[in-house]
Amino acid sequence: MRASSLTLGSMKHDPMPRWARALLSLTVFAALTGESIASAPTHVDRRGATRIAPVPADLTAGLSALQVPEKKMAQPGARKTVGVHVRYVTLPNWMLDLFFEDHPTIQGQSVGAELVIERGAGNALVIEVDYTGIEVPATNWREPGDDPSQARYMEWSGLGLVSADITYRRTTWLSPRFGLYAGGGLGLGVTVGSGKEIPVLPTCDEPIAACPHWDRVGAQESSLPSVWPVLHMQTGMEIRMVGPASLRLEAGFRDVVYVGGGFSVEL
Repeated sequence: MRASSLTLGSMKHDPMPRWARALLSLTVFAALTGESIASAPTHVDRRGATRIAPVPADLTAGLSALQVPEKKMAQPGARKTVGVHVRYVTLPNWMLDLFFEDHPTIQGQSVGAELVIERGAGNALVIEVDYTGIEVPATNWREPGDDPSQARYMEWSGLGLVSADITYRRTTWLSPRFGLYAGGGLGLGVTVGSGKEIPVLPTCDEPIAACPHWDRVGAQESSLPSVWPVLHMQTGMEIRMVGPASLRLEAGFRDVVYVGGGFSVEL
């Protein structure tokens, strides 16, 4: 009886048993959890993307706003170029025939560099420096009206012309990458090399080229004028390649007749 009375007394002083309090706490936790789950969004907008078919990203968006700089000197008319040239040169026989009855065939080659400054579409100033080497075979020369015995045996060593000129060039562009040009200019040159002149034997007769000459008698040094005027006339075509490079094919007269080509790049 005493134990029962104690138990009943304890229950009287503790109105909510432990199991009831645990059940109440569990109920409250369940209610709160359910409310939070109910408040969370049940649908996520993936803008139509799925694991099977994702929406592709627009990688070109905003590119139209980018400013791509224009390529330097893209159009002819405002360019400055530097270039080099290689040419085959000759003095044609018909030209030498105007001054000599008998003469050898003269040919050689030239190499040089140039600076081109364009002034508007199609107009340019060309500053050119050049070395022209001339190959002159050792043989007899005779002027018109001279007797065979008046021919002179000539030997030349290292004959050449170092020169510079300024030329105006006019180009007609048939397309952005192909043009035809022509021009002319003036300059000065300095001759280099040495020569030796020996008279032929008095018994010289036709053909003049086969006439023997004295071994040493009457030999004397011979030379051309030290300063030589340069007349330059040219024509050709220019082909603009990929990038700033250009290729030229040309022909002209620069105190000698020449044909050749060149390569240039924009500054």
